[in-house]
Amino acid sequence: VKDWYNRTGFTDQSRARATRQAPSIRVYHAGHAAYYILLLIRVFLWLAASLPRIPLKHR
Repeated sequence: VKDWYNRTGFTDQSRARATRQAPSIRVYHAGHAAYYILLLIRVFLWLAASLPRIPLKHR
């Protein structure tokens, strides 16, 4: 039983898990960054489009 559940096998599994998880975490963060950048671009475009319509009194 000890040979089947040895430390080297366990570390190999954890390394394999870590290498599998790392790219997905990077993709997840990159996806979120892109989402927020697009959201900011939309907000700035909306402001650029709507501010000139507002009369000077209300600015």
